[in-house]
Amino acid sequence: MAIIEVTKQIVLEIRELGCGHYAALPQSRWTHLYQSGETIWCPYGETVSYSGSENKKLRDRLADAQEHANREASRAMAEAGARRIAEEQLAALGKRVTAGVCPHCRRTFKQLQRHMESKHLLG
Repeated sequence: MAIIEVTKQIVLEIRELGCGHYAALPQSRWTHLYQSGETIWCPYGETVSYSGSENKKLRDRLADAQEHANREASRAMAEAGARRIAEEQLAALGKRVTAGVCPHCRRTFKQLQRHMESKHLLG
């Protein structure tokens, strides 16, 4: 029977945890802790976490950007609706004036221009 020896090398990175103590973990684990914001235990039993994790910061920035985009889209839709209503009202008024209806007193006149000049002088 042959004995097979398997060895594995792991490179550990030593970092200060913020509580004054140090821990040695693989680089991939440090990256994961920083991105996820998970809590770990220091060798002396204190909990340490990266509360300002990169993922959380990015999620917050994305949420802010989406909220801003939604507000701008709502504002643009409201402005478009107001503009459409104003255009419709202007078009209706133009039709009424073309038909000889005074926009002030709503009476019908055959010669509206003469009526506007004599009765509703805007000057």
